This record gives sequence, C-alpha cells and structure tokens, in this order.
Amino acid sequence: MKIKNVLGFFLLFILFMLLSSNVLATEGEETKADFSNASFKAVYTNNNVQFYSLEVSNITLPIKSNGKSVEMNVRYTIGNTQPEFSSTYGESYSGTYDEETKKLVFPRLETALQLKGDVYFWIFQLDDTALGATKTGSLVYSAKLERPADKKYSELFGTPLIGSTLTYISINTPMENNLTRKAQFKIGEITDNSILSAIKNNDATNGFDKLLTYAKTSSVIYDGVLEGKPNFAASLHDELLGKVKSDTYYFIYVEFDDEGGKYYPVEGITVGLGLAPTTQSCEIAFYGNSKFNWDNFTETELPTNPTEDTDKKDDTKQPTTEEPKETPTKTENKNEEKDKSTAKISLPQTGENNMFIGFVVILIVLSIVLYCLNKKYDSIK
Repeated sequence: MKIKNVLGFFLLFILFMLLSSNVLATEGEETKADFSNASFKAVYTNNNVQFYSLEVSNITLPIKSNGKSVEMNVRYTIGNTQPEFSSTYGESYSGTYDEETKKLVFPRLETALQLKGDVYFWIFQLDDTALGATKTGSLVYSAKLERPADKKYSELFGTPLIGSTLTYISINTPMENNLTRKAQFKIGEITDNSILSAIKNNDATNGFDKLLTYAKTSSVIYDGVLEGKPNFAASLHDELLGKVKSDTYYFIYVEFDDEGGKYYPVEGITVGLGLAPTTQSCEIAFYGNSKFNWDNFTETELPTNPTEDTDKKDDTKQPTTEEPKETPTKTENKNEEKDKSTAKISLPQTGENNMFIGFVVILIVLSIVLYCLNKKYDSIK
C-alpha cells in the first residue's frame, strides 16, 4: 500500500508541474512585446525636415501591474553589431507608445542618419522588476533601417531667399541639434540658357543634373565655408551687394564637410532669381519662393531626342515634407538570397522548454518503474 500511495503522490506531482508550467508560460508570453507584424520607417519630427524619429507600427505592448505599458528604449548604430543595453540619454532614447494606433515612436534618429554607413536600430524592453534607479532591459527587436531618399535639388534648400542683413540658410538634411557642421557654399551667375530652359520645363537630366556639374567649374560671386547647428548663419547681404543683378539667374551650391568620411555625404544645388531694386539692397529668391519667376526669361529651344525616356522621374518639384515610405519587415521574395544585413541578435529560444520536457520524461519513467515494482510486490505478497 505504501508503494501505491507513493505512486499516487508521484502522479499528482507530475500533474501539478504540468499545470504550473502552462501558467508560467502564459504569463511569460504576456510580458513580452509582440513585434511579429511590425513595420517601421523614418518620419519627420514635428514636420522639421532636419530632425527625424523612428516610427514602429503594428505592435502590441504588454501592460504592467500599474496599468501602464512596459517601457521601451532604442539604440541606433552604424553597422549591425549588437550594442549593450543602456538607459543613459544620448546613448539610448525612450519610446512613446499609442495604444489606439499601436505605434511606438523613438526620437533623435537624425543622430544616426547624419553618419555614414548602414543604420540599425535595437529596441530593448525594460525590466519591470528593476529596483531603485537601476534599470535593466533585454533586446526584443532589431532591424536595418532604410535611409530617407537623398535630397539634391530645390527640395534640399529650406531657405526661401537671401537678402536680409543676417541670412539663415536652412538645409533639409538630417542634422543633430547643436552639433556644429561645416559646409561650402557657392553662388554664381548661370549663363547657359539651355540649363535654365530645362529647369523651367522640369527636365531634370538637362536641368539640375547639368547645373550641378556646371556650378563646379563656373565663376562665382560668393564662395565661402559656413558653420551651422543646424542652420547656417552668414551676413551675405554685404558680400553680394553690387554683385547681384536684377532678372538674372544664379545657382546656389552646397557641399557638406564629411570630416574624413565620418558623416553621410550631402551635396546639392538650386537656382535663384536676382533682385536688386536699389544700389543699397539686393536679394536672391530661391526656386519655389513667391518672388521667383520666369517672366523676363527668354527660353532656349531644346533639341528633341526621340530616344529620351519620357517617363523619367521629375526631381525638380517644389520642396515638400512628404515622409519617407514605410519599410516592410518581411521578405517579399523567398527565393532571393538571405539578406546579409540582418541584425546579429540573440533573442530567447526554447532551451528552457526542452529542459522541462526532459524532466517530465524522467518523471514518467520513474512512475513506470514504481508501478512495476508495486505490481511485483503485490504478486509476491
């Protein structure tokens, strides 16, 4: 009878362990953020085209005991080497989660986009059990981020005109606030009417593309290196006074100093209209400004090319604040070669489940042995 009692207790113990395992597994799943359907993209921060945020959509965050969503931090890297968890601002940034839209937004993406190389992001879930000011976290999601499309022409220049005593030239490219950057600016007269005609007729190949090459070898009325953080300030009015002519078109060229390859290359050009109403004042109205026009321009007829691709993308459109397209996280073509840019991360696997299954198997074997012993004991008795 004693062996039967032991066998009964043993079977009850196994049943208890199985039920406990299911409960613990369910609770563990509820505490993990669900990124299975996540998609992500870079978005402008408050419509400012110099500052960016990382927006992760279609995710569900678990709720803590206090009724709030678990906290998430992100770290940005150049290259796919997994960083350590950090709660220090400047190394990592806290996310803001919207329960209704299922979107998680992290700030300061421009700190990575301004650097040269592939951009990766690493999302850490903060542990709710951390005591005091000490914070710990585990990696729950990581991916390579597609850069926003480069701006090269009129959309690169946020400044509408040059003319005031102190001119702020805003460049629409990712720039960290209060980080001083250097850039070379050139301003020169455009004497090639074929280039102007192409720009007027939205022909990017014969317009802005050729203007970019033209500006690098043409004479200028201004050539200087300015500093910006992120807007470039310079007293250009006095520099240009007496040099700018009315109803004359000028190129405005910019190239950032990449500091030996540290920063992502930025180069662009636009066209401006000279306005000099008096000998003591002058302006250059940028393409897209209300003062810019073609009223007094004599157009040059461009040669037709029947082989020209008439479906080329129009890169001469006015500046917009259209956000970069969303990047799906799932591979669209399963037959393609595996993406070597996948982030190298080590997420929790099924080792603990395998250990428990082995433990259950051992318990079952022991139960069978006890049953056989019990049967033998009864037969002897």
